[in-house]
Amino acid sequence: MLAETAQPAAARSPRVASWLGERFVALATPAHYLSLAAAFCLLLYVDRVTWFSGDEFGFFIRMQPGHALNLLAPYYEQWSTVPLLVTLGLYKWFGLHTVLPYTFWMLAAHLALAHVLWRWMGRIGADPWVATALTAVFLVMAGGTIDGTEEFWYWFQVSFTMSLIFGLLGALLVDHSELGIGRDLAFWPLALLSLMSSDVGAFMVALCGLVALLRRGPVAALRVVSVPALVFLAWLVLIAHGAPSATPTTRQDLPLLAQYVWTGITAALDGTTGWAGVGALLVLVLSAWLYRERRLAAGPQALAFAAALMVPVFFLGTGVARVSLGAVEATSSRFAYVCVALVLPAAALALSRISRRSPTLGRGVVLAAAAAWAVNGVAGLAVLTQTFTPFMTTEMRATTLGAARLITAEAPLAVGDTVALPDGPSVGLLRSMIQTGAFPTDLPVSRADLLDAAVYLQVSVTPTALLPTGRPPTVLPAYRAMVRDDGGGCISAASPTGQAEVGLDFGSAGSVELISETSGSSSLQLAWVASPASLTAARGLEIPAGPAYLNVSAAGTIAVLTFSAASERLCGVAMPGPAGAAP
Repeated sequence: MLAETAQPAAARSPRVASWLGERFVALATPAHYLSLAAAFCLLLYVDRVTWFSGDEFGFFIRMQPGHALNLLAPYYEQWSTVPLLVTLGLYKWFGLHTVLPYTFWMLAAHLALAHVLWRWMGRIGADPWVATALTAVFLVMAGGTIDGTEEFWYWFQVSFTMSLIFGLLGALLVDHSELGIGRDLAFWPLALLSLMSSDVGAFMVALCGLVALLRRGPVAALRVVSVPALVFLAWLVLIAHGAPSATPTTRQDLPLLAQYVWTGITAALDGTTGWAGVGALLVLVLSAWLYRERRLAAGPQALAFAAALMVPVFFLGTGVARVSLGAVEATSSRFAYVCVALVLPAAALALSRISRRSPTLGRGVVLAAAAAWAVNGVAGLAVLTQTFTPFMTTEMRATTLGAARLITAEAPLAVGDTVALPDGPSVGLLRSMIQTGAFPTDLPVSRADLLDAAVYLQVSVTPTALLPTGRPPTVLPAYRAMVRDDGGGCISAASPTGQAEVGLDFGSAGSVELISETSGSSSLQLAWVASPASLTAARGLEIPAGPAYLNVSAAGTIAVLTFSAASERLCGVAMPGPAGAAP
């Protein structure tokens, strides 16, 4: 009787285990959607301090009265029609009054790409939990990269993300073994959208052509890439020809390409995992595994092989234009982002093999490793938040608002309309956005913000004096012992340590003559006379050899100059009284 009872129990045990395993696997899908929601909330919190900067103003300037939008014109060699149109829509609706809509666009694109990758990993047969775990790592990966700032801090980088999305969606259409050309024709619009988002689109078209080659042969591959390639070549020849290259590469730089490719790939994997030095090992192991399993490349897993092969091709193509900046340029987070997106399907395929050999132990090891990688990304995001919050809120947002206040108040400037704030708008662009109501002028601006803006807009070095001097600036008493009175309103600043320094009180706007024997880099800091200890961050100034003029139009300020030379002569200044009294 006991044996009869035990047999049904033993028979039920495998069924129960199988049922529990199926239920666990089924939880991978809701876990994926939960990770998307959690990542969106986390990244939105991280991005709460972002502000407009850098390349973004290159788009905004095309949207000003009197400027052509130039939808097809390259932006620093990039075909950017699609992101330019999206930016135009956001600019028309919101201007620069809030960065939130631009942040939403950036995060929505990032989450959409993560979901497309998850779908692709499931399509090629990856274990559902492996696909979900690797997608979660990708969602926060920029926090762990060496320069994990661009994809989550500068919404302009969404152009790369859009190229990846359109390219991977197009790959869904060409990844089949059926006869007919309908799906190949439907791929062309997606390919063009990918091309018109960034240069990454060219690599995505090549990726889709490689998928078609593996699945259906050279005729299908040629058909897939034909129209997109012709359109792209026509754009290069007819429109982009002669576009300025920011980083021209010489023949002497070309041998460095191999180092550039290797550095880019290994740095991306090092940063994503958080395990320094493991990137090289992962590259070798994954490459060996893909070679061993190459028979799968002609089947449904074609995308994993094609995307992995496209990674070195991507860095090679990028390096041709940027290797002159050095191999370290390949560690940029925007390149790591593309690299990891392309590696993910192959990694999912390889890790799924481990997971399925031992559904309990193997899957547990894979999920534990992925969890560690995700924690590395989240921790990196926390560090980036601490690092970049002052940069975004002070050096970018507050300084730009201070510059806008100077312009609206019609304060005297010492620079022209073409001069720009660091990573910010030019004076002319800022003035235009204010006049059209696109830039906010009603936000609070502190005196410190005005001073931070003044050091860029109310200070200049020119061959001739720009400002008439009513009362010459006076050497601050604290610097009296550091200078020699040469008479005739001239002084010589000298220092035994190798860098001359002098502080001047500009009670009114004025110009000071600088006489240098050699050219060099100097720096300047401003403070209000009422709070001389509260100096701005140092601004670099290039002082030419021979006579030049320092122009300061910010009346009521103190200027502290630090020269690169051991001595410097200044004319048009006054010395303090013998008692050392303040002027």
